[in-house]
Amino acid sequence: MADSTKPNGKPTIVRAVAKKSPQTEPERFSVVNIAQQNAWQVPILVPMLYLAAIPLAEYAARLRLISFIMNKIGPLALWILSGFDSNAWNGVKIVKSDGNGSLANSVLITSLFYSFVVYVVSAVISIAGQAAGNQAGYQNHEPRKGKESLTGYCHRMVSAHANLMETFPLFAISVLFTQMIAPNNEHLVELVCLQAFAKTFVYIPSYISNVDLPRTISHFLSVGAALRTLTILAIHA
Repeated sequence: MADSTKPNGKPTIVRAVAKKSPQTEPERFSVVNIAQQNAWQVPILVPMLYLAAIPLAEYAARLRLISFIMNKIGPLALWILSGFDSNAWNGVKIVKSDGNGSLANSVLITSLFYSFVVYVVSAVISIAGQAAGNQAGYQNHEPRKGKESLTGYCHRMVSAHANLMETFPLFAISVLFTQMIAPNNEHLVELVCLQAFAKTFVYIPSYISNVDLPRTISHFLSVGAALRTLTILAIHA
């Protein structure tokens, strides 16, 4: 606070107002942070994590839990996307538990569900993040420009969509070869379901809510399941 004098001789009081610093999210502890001086470890650590994810995905697939969940979700998604066609419910099974029917449709239904999540649901999340994170909202004439200044959860909403788009080709390749070589292999169907489940129900919520450990595990697990699928097909083709 400083004093000054007007021309009429009366003193005035000038108060200095401290500017508030921009709010940023508090730093969160992460078990996988890599310091700058340890950047040389990345070419060693990351491939090891991907290799470790392959047997982890194999173990998870043998539990036959994910396909049970997808057995409930897949027909519902098919029913909605088919325009509420009652035939979508008839004979649709993600897991062949009684030995009847074909598992070929299982891979297709899972692919339909995951494709809808990647190209529609996550796109909506990305647009919502841009609209909420920019003062001008979402500008459709320059749809990618609004991503540059995003921070916090809005940035993560956009980044989650970007990651799903980046990893979808690997899922598509594993599905394609599964359909071509072994469409009725129950274990491969489980691995396909695992890829979609990990990215949809674990990765997206974890990324947006900034919980990095389950986000990282689900990413590596999904990629590991895809690599395990292709490995099995390459061995037994």
